[in-house]
Amino acid sequence: MLITLLILLVFLIFKHFRWQAQSWPGGALTVPKLQAHRGYWQTGARENTLEAFKAAAEHGYQIFELDVRLTADRKLVVFHDADLKRFLNQDQALESITYEKLKSLVSAPTLEEVLLSKERPPYINIELKNNLILNSTLEKECAQLIRRCQVQNQVMISSFNPMTLLKLSFLLPEVPRALLATEEKEPGNAIYLRKLFLAPYARVQALHLDHRFMTPEKIRLYKKRNIPVALWTVNEKEKAQAFLTAGALSIISDVIKSEDLN
Repeated sequence: MLITLLILLVFLIFKHFRWQAQSWPGGALTVPKLQAHRGYWQTGARENTLEAFKAAAEHGYQIFELDVRLTADRKLVVFHDADLKRFLNQDQALESITYEKLKSLVSAPTLEEVLLSKERPPYINIELKNNLILNSTLEKECAQLIRRCQVQNQVMISSFNPMTLLKLSFLLPEVPRALLATEEKEPGNAIYLRKLFLAPYARVQALHLDHRFMTPEKIRLYKKRNIPVALWTVNEKEKAQAFLTAGALSIISDVIKSEDLN
């Protein structure tokens, strides 16, 4: 029994340090080197709104990142937080609110509105906010909507949940996927998530990592392993340029614009 466990441990360690990313789907988007984090909201528009996405296009971004959750009535809504505390000082969970009620409280578009918008940048990094493992409602609704809007070649999907990405590898294999991770110790961010222990099994094409725990040298090591890495949220031009020079796939930023980079 002990020998079996040791063999399994050696295999898992080997897999952790030797895995490679899935091949990029044919016909999928080529990720621009700079992404607008939750749109561009430095000019007054609130994050994750149609106004912020329009502003991103006006400032020259070719891709922007947004966050998607499910409301109580199974609407895919563009909203970052799990509750309304930050905006309205209310602890009410977003998943307990209908979309019409949410819309009356805050300006939160549906994902469908964003996908069909003619005023947004051409490409979207869709982050799915989901802590569930067995329930696949969010993944199924998102895959169906992307197909219905015929935007498979305009989007990529990212998530902190490896199971979400694994499910989407079967539901929407033509759309590239990225695993989000941070080494910050916070509730819900278990060590196996912080240390990417499940990355080899999530069937992803890229990693999207917290830049605070990365260095250009780490980027170069990932590049040698053919694992594309994007960094969030980088707001210093010098850091962004250093990561890109080291081989980062993309930089996700609140403030940096294309003209800020060489």
